[in-house]
Amino acid sequence: DVNSAYVWRGVTFNDGMVLQPSIDVAAENGFSVNVWGNLDIDDYDGTLNDGEFSEVDLTATYAFKLGAVDASVGVIEYTFPNGAESTTEIFAGLGYDLGNGFSLSGKVYYDCDQVNDFYVTAGLGYSYSINEKTTLGLSGLISYAGEDMSEAYGGGTDSGFFNYQLTASIKYKVTDAFGVGAN
Repeated sequence: DVNSAYVWRGVTFNDGMVLQPSIDVAAENGFSVNVWGNLDIDDYDGTLNDGEFSEVDLTATYAFKLGAVDASVGVIEYTFPNGAESTTEIFAGLGYDLGNGFSLSGKVYYDCDQVNDFYVTAGLGYSYSINEKTTLGLSGLISYAGEDMSEAYGGGTDSGFFNYQLTASIKYKVTDAFGVGAN
C-alpha cells in the first residue's frame, strides 16, 4: 500500500507519504502469518530518515467457525527498528454475516507486554459486487481504549471512545492472486 500518512488507531505516526508492504501466508486449516511494515517515504519531523522502516509487525492468527460466526485468535509482535521498545498484543475477534452484503465485527486486543491494557473495536460493513471483478465497500468502526492504552498512544489519560472511522473502498481483481484498490 502507498498511503498519504501512517495513522494507527486514530493516532498519526507520520503525516507524510508511507509505503506499507505486507505479505500473508495462510493454510487451509485456519492458521496464517502476516509480516507488515511501515516504510517512511517522507522524513517525519526530522525524527526518521526517508527510506527507513519505522515499524515491522509480525502476526500469527488462527481463524475458525463457531456455528455461523467467524472467530479468530492471535498474537501481534510490534517491532520498531529505530530504537523504540517492541511490544506484544494478543487478540480475539468475531464476525457475523448479516446477509445482503452487511456484516458485523468485533475485536478485543490486549497489550500483554509494554502497556498491559486493552483496545476494543466494533464495526459494521457493507460490500456490493458491481461485477465479477469489482467490489464496492462501505464500513464504519468505533473503538474503546483502556486508560493505559489511551495514555500510551496519545489519546489522553482517560479510558473511553478512542477512534471513529468511516471507509469507502473499491477493489478490482486483476487475477485470482492480484488485485488493486483505493479507499
